[in-house]
Amino acid sequence: MRIFIQLGSNLGDRRNAIFLSQQFIFQQVGYIVNESALYETEPWMMDSDNWFLNQVIEVETDLDPHSLLLKLKDFEQIHGRKTNAHSVNYKSRVIDLDILFYGDRIINSSDLVVPHPFLHERKFVLIPMNEINPDFIHPIFNKSIKELLTACNDSHQVSLYKQKIVI
Repeated sequence: MRIFIQLGSNLGDRRNAIFLSQQFIFQQVGYIVNESALYETEPWMMDSDNWFLNQVIEVETDLDPHSLLLKLKDFEQIHGRKTNAHSVNYKSRVIDLDILFYGDRIINSSDLVVPHPFLHERKFVLIPMNEINPDFIHPIFNKSIKELLTACNDSHQVSLYKQKIVI
């Protein structure tokens, strides 16, 4: 099954956190078929001065959706993410992994909603997703990623990450 996962980090060595996430996904989830560039993004709906590095990857996996979710959440927790099921506030984190799409499946369970319910409102998801698969059709809205990006009203800043090389 082809899936899309959002990788993010806004604490510590953000680039290394993305790299560790890629390694984990390759070893535990499946083959990484495609990946976007890294994007530096203004925090979305959270009070933080720490900007995120974000990336979208396309993965071929044999995992079912709930097994995938458990693996991703375990990895986040190993790297310090604290979850509070009753909190509606987003928090800074070393690693943030979100399942954006699981093929064209629609999943709406108590612990997993796919497609990700806010992806159409987030340029930090749509821009890298558009880079790697602009014609992918959202199975609920029946619109391409390119169309969703064009219609998105998100005003948060998203720019290509240009890593500074220190000699």
